[in-house]
Amino acid sequence: HSATQDYFLKSPHAEAQGEDAPKCVTCHGRYDVSQPSEAMYEGTEPRHCGSCHASDSPEGQVAQTFYSAINTAAQSYDEAETAIQAAKGVGMLVSAQENLLQQANTDLVTARAAQHTLNQTEVLRIADDARIAAEEAKIGAEAAVEATVVRRRAMVIAIAAIGVTIVALYLLKRELDKRLEADS
Repeated sequence: HSATQDYFLKSPHAEAQGEDAPKCVTCHGRYDVSQPSEAMYEGTEPRHCGSCHASDSPEGQVAQTFYSAINTAAQSYDEAETAIQAAKGVGMLVSAQENLLQQANTDLVTARAAQHTLNQTEVLRIADDARIAAEEAKIGAEAAVEATVVRRRAMVIAIAAIGVTIVALYLLKRELDKRLEADS
């Protein structure tokens, strides 16, 4: 919370003066604190950005921009996590992708905290870093799964070749045994 509070103290909300100036409890509540999510950027319900800012206002547009950027990064993270689990499920080593996913998570958490500054440039940069890291992790994990498909196909071909060789050797041995028997 201290990092989030530091971000908030840099925001126009913190710079506002007077009784009606927004504070943490304005959006998060005092005793009935709910789990924060990107949904707070949408709608006009209490504690949502739209309860104070019209969606077509500059402030409302900032909220929509944050919603889109952070939600896109979060979706990319979820997709990458699924792809990594699929790769691990087929026995592939994906430590590099897991490191990228961890970086994406760090950036996503940072973007969610940094949104309290209302600095679009900073939040969009961090959210985009999260999205890029997650997409790279997903691509790597999907490539690992594809590599298993290629390996399995190659293994089937190799096993078939070994099988044909065994049958050919057996038939050759039988033929040689017949000739040996005929010569005796």
